Amino acid sequence: MSRKNIEKAINRQISEKPLFTNSDRQRFYEGVQNQKRPWIHIVPKVVTLVITLLLISGVTYIWNTGNPFQSPAADPSITPSPPPVTEEKEKEEVLTVQDVVNQIQETLTSPFLPDEVDESFREIGEKIESQPDAPYDEYVFFKTDSYDPQESDGIPTIEPFQNGDLGLYLQIQWPSEETGFSVKIRYLSEDGEQLIEEQYAILPIGKFLKVKNPDQPVKMPDLIQQAVANSLNKSPGSLTRSDLLSLEELSIDASHREPLTIEEDAEYLKYMKALRILYLNDVKISGKLLKDLPNLEQITFIGDIISDFSSMSEGLQKVRYLNIRNSNFDGTVEDLLQLESLNIVTLDQTVIPNYEKLQFEGIDVRF
Repeated sequence: MSRKNIEKAINRQISEKPLFTNSDRQRFYEGVQNQKRPWIHIVPKVVTLVITLLLISGVTYIWNTGNPFQSPAADPSITPSPPPVTEEKEKEEVLTVQDVVNQIQETLTSPFLPDEVDESFREIGEKIESQPDAPYDEYVFFKTDSYDPQESDGIPTIEPFQNGDLGLYLQIQWPSEETGFSVKIRYLSEDGEQLIEEQYAILPIGKFLKVKNPDQPVKMPDLIQQAVANSLNKSPGSLTRSDLLSLEELSIDASHREPLTIEEDAEYLKYMKALRILYLNDVKISGKLLKDLPNLEQITFIGDIISDFSSMSEGLQKVRYLNIRNSNFDGTVEDLLQLESLNIVTLDQTVIPNYEKLQFEGIDVRF
């Protein structure tokens, strides 16, 4: 049987008519088109609804706000509020005593012109009118109307500060043939119980030194008190802590009497912060006490006053010039080499025969 006859036999068995006719195809396409038609009718309705809502919203906005093209700032009924004042800005406008102290120290320790300094301090304080030939200028800060600088006798004491009539006092000593440039500041401590004084001199210290209760009298052994008074050209009975703070050179000579030993509780030495040059003749002092003199640069020992130089070396670490030629020096060249800042030493070569070791280290040895 041929292939064609086989296909005919199968068709007769299933159906002699086609299973999917043209009429079936037509009904399928009509069904697909009928399913899309509802969306075509809905789209115009949705667009119309959206436009209507926008129109209603626009009318409502115009009704409530008026002219939409007019800036709200142009409305005279609206008053702009001033910008708030921040706490940081308020703090910048209020100066404290410590602020002025810092400004004074920064200004006077930098290169400056006197006229610029005067103008700067007049902006925040008041200049005291003094004699035309006075070698210094005075300024007061945070002063009340009840305080009259002209009525005060010299530098103000603690009373006007504690009464609230004065916040800060400044004295500038201008250089002359007799004196150098120096500064003195006075103000009250934070607890209000003590008066603080700070002193400054370009040479030799070059920094501010501070002392509490500067007007408090100091008591020392008579020989030392007289020596200090001679150095400062003052009366021995009038010496105060402020005077000791300004002391730069001191010579104590006990050769005409029995040797003097400076006691270990000599508190007055702590106020000699500016002392640079010390001359001791038959006066004994310990290394511990020498440490209370932080700016000591030159020292001369004369007489039988050195009992243990190695123990004294701790207070001589900043000394640049040492004279032990006429003393009973009992140390060694190694003891001298322990002095970190030593540049010049005057000694007896019979006592220290191996002084070449000092020269080898760059120390100037003199006899």
